[in-house]
Amino acid sequence: MVVAIVVRTTTTWVVFVLLTIFIALRVSGETEWHWLAVVLPLLIFDAACLLALCHGLWTHLKERRANVPDNTWSAWRKLWFLLVLLVKVIAVILLCLRLSGDLEASYIVVCIPLWIFLVAVTGDLSRVLLRDVIRLRRRGRSV
Repeated sequence: MVVAIVVRTTTTWVVFVLLTIFIALRVSGETEWHWLAVVLPLLIFDAACLLALCHGLWTHLKERRANVPDNTWSAWRKLWFLLVLLVKVIAVILLCLRLSGDLEASYIVVCIPLWIFLVAVTGDLSRVLLRDVIRLRRRGRSV
């Protein structure tokens, strides 16, 4: 269990360090890479997350809640994460296409999926935090 957490943490750290280096190289003019190549580490990371979510959703639906522990997310929650991650990937791809000049839409149109992603994540986080605060207050604990 600890090894899995260390591997996930290290992988996430490496991906975002590479992404930061690639963006710095592209913005400084050291390379003329296409923007999709610059964000490739992030897209690979997102693809791995999508595969993990699809696998989790598939096993959840296949087992039909027979052997699913109580501490796992519901199938609807996993589907929600899958859809939010897909919207994020679409936003990143549209932004890369716009930055490279392959897409002639305005930045307002390009950032619509990004705003949908941000509103969805903020709303979901607020809902979860509010639910936890209400549970703690019902148990008599202070927040």
